[in-house]
Amino acid sequence: MSTLTAEIRRRKLFALARTLLLAGLIAIPFVAIGRSVFGTAGFVALGIGVWIVSMNAGRMSVATLLADAIPLRYYEAPQLHEIVGSLSTHAGLTSMPMLYLMRSRTPNAATIGRRDEPVIIVTEGLLDMLSVREMTGVLAHEIAHIRNNDLQVFIFAEVMKQLTIALSRFVWFLLLVQLPFVLFTGFLFPARLLLWLAAAPLLVFVLQLALLRTREFAADLGAVELTGDPEGLASALYRVSNPVRSVFGILFPVPQQTEHSLFRTHPAVETRIHRLLDIASFDHPGG
Repeated sequence: MSTLTAEIRRRKLFALARTLLLAGLIAIPFVAIGRSVFGTAGFVALGIGVWIVSMNAGRMSVATLLADAIPLRYYEAPQLHEIVGSLSTHAGLTSMPMLYLMRSRTPNAATIGRRDEPVIIVTEGLLDMLSVREMTGVLAHEIAHIRNNDLQVFIFAEVMKQLTIALSRFVWFLLLVQLPFVLFTGFLFPARLLLWLAAAPLLVFVLQLALLRTREFAADLGAVELTGDPEGLASALYRVSNPVRSVFGILFPVPQQTEHSLFRTHPAVETRIHRLLDIASFDHPGG
């Protein structure tokens, strides 16, 4: 095993452990509030509803995002299809991602759908800006998301956030309705429940963003694993690090100087580039 392969494996294991931890933490507020209000039996029923919503959320997001994109046929971009096909085979995907084009001058790329029906969207601006080597790195990043089942992870995190917020608001409403009863009887609501209701929405939001950033780093590692070329993706990130903000900044968000790192959906581009170049040093230890 090469030094580069060993380092990628080590970092991927760390990212997986961090992902599992964050996913578990995201579920805790929902579980705590749900069990406190509905009891164990009611919470089990609620959990079944969450599962059903999660299974259908992916299909709904695909239809929404593809509304402004058009299919990119093989004869329109044969080299792009060849790259995607080669990377998909290398990644062990059973279904080659469908390619769609968004007519936007903003350089961007996104992966949506499910692992068995993945879709990669690229913009005209991205195709015009990047070299073949850089484009290969970007597409490898997207395919790494598919191989890692990140699409389901993202859906899970979003569903948990939305349901936690909805449940918190519902319980606050119930408490307000019962406020006259509380004033006349002197009954006190459990302090733990009130604490969860106050903290849960922000807590889940921050944990979701941390999970998204973790999976972005993992996808960068996956791209290097597929291409063996960390400099290629680093170069692509550098070239598109200051674009005009896109409608769906999935891969390359515009850096916001006033945005705290806790509230970023993606890691800072500079951090991603630094990590990629750091990985490259393991492939060239004498450089």
